[in-house]
Amino acid sequence: MKVVTTVGTSLIENANNVNKKPTVSVPYYGKSTVFGRKKTYYKDWTNDGTFQTRITDIKKSLLKYFSDYQNIEVSAEIKSLKKIQKVQNTKLEVYLICTDTISSVICADMIKKWFDKHDPNEKEFVVVFNHDKEHIIENLRVGTQTDYEIGFMNLIDKIDNIVANDKTSILNITGGYKAIIPILTLYGQISELTLNYIYEDSEETEDVKPIEVKNLPFSLDISYIEPYIKYITDASRIDHNNTAKKLFDLGLVKDDTIPTELSIIGELIKKKLESDLPFIKPMMGYFVEYKLHEYYSKNLPKYNDISFDKVVLGYKLSDEHNEEMEDSDLWFEKDDNVIMVEIKPASIKQKKIREKVEKMIDFIPNVSIIKEFWVIIYEYEGNSINNNLQWFENVINENIKNKYPNITFKLKKLKINKNIIDGKRNSLLYHEFMRSEISHVEDLFEYIPKSQEN
Repeated sequence: MKVVTTVGTSLIENANNVNKKPTVSVPYYGKSTVFGRKKTYYKDWTNDGTFQTRITDIKKSLLKYFSDYQNIEVSAEIKSLKKIQKVQNTKLEVYLICTDTISSVICADMIKKWFDKHDPNEKEFVVVFNHDKEHIIENLRVGTQTDYEIGFMNLIDKIDNIVANDKTSILNITGGYKAIIPILTLYGQISELTLNYIYEDSEETEDVKPIEVKNLPFSLDISYIEPYIKYITDASRIDHNNTAKKLFDLGLVKDDTIPTELSIIGELIKKKLESDLPFIKPMMGYFVEYKLHEYYSKNLPKYNDISFDKVVLGYKLSDEHNEEMEDSDLWFEKDDNVIMVEIKPASIKQKKIREKVEKMIDFIPNVSIIKEFWVIIYEYEGNSINNNLQWFENVINENIKNKYPNITFKLKKLKINKNIIDGKRNSLLYHEFMRSEISHVEDLFEYIPKSQEN
């Protein structure tokens, strides 16, 4: 089991604390010295021989503090990891993550040494820590707001690399800057990871267990976020102060006027969208597909003299490994004649939908059965296409037309209106849409190949 553990300086602070036993005097350490927590960054580690001498002296004093390598009270990180291992009752693969300070790196070095001595055969712990950017997080320090924000996103990137989508991993946030706890808690919820925390000064008794925060039974209301996905995934597209103000009110950007950048929360949501959208669809997308299936079940289309008599929701296109999620959102059938339909929000990039259209058609062994291919876009406030014709021509470009010379392509649009949230009949922005039937889908453009013209 992987346990990502943030490392602070409690080891040095405890060693200097006369109220804790055993205690030693750690040289050079204090807020007014070169090794104060806010004073010296990791890049200064190898600046000169004086630094190396001081680092060596500090480590020697901490070795004395360790005594017999059995006292788990020596640091918050050691205490919490021992407690987590006892609760989980399994071998832990521990990754130590440091702030960008010499003090934090010294503590991580010594914590690893403590476990190497405490559990030399690695029966309970394998502790991983290296002097590289995977374990020492660049800019994660109490300096400027910019340093903190850059450092925090670097931290998230490194945790992502370590966890590698393993949902059984644990984030141990007992050590390190307390300022990162709220955002790491949000990150844990978004990433579906369990967080552990133990109060360092809790009494050392057998029944003391880490506080465990599992994934809570709530999620983001995607209806609030989806209208702004194109701005979250690319903040440079925020080209109007009104848009910036709406995103700012949602906590997604730093300023309410342009130019602006994503906030830490905005960056977290962006990472979630980038990791999930290739594999899952936003919740609103499922509702739209369902509602359109309901609509077309009562309004089956015609193609020349062919009257389609069946519509399938989510027609599976492949059983191949890694392709089993590919489907046609709607699939109209009549004998050996087919209409394929892809349904997407208006925020989708033209290149992406063009690649999707081509990929879907190429799944069909006998392309001649495909009479038409529809792209249905749904739009609402903050999520619309400025030029429908240009958008359509960029998607169904000459390459697509030449590659599939016998398929008619159509662009259709569904307009979705928000309702007022009143906490009664409407507790979500789109409750009225969900409960009402679609009355109309707008036909925007079509391309009919010469081979199909009457």
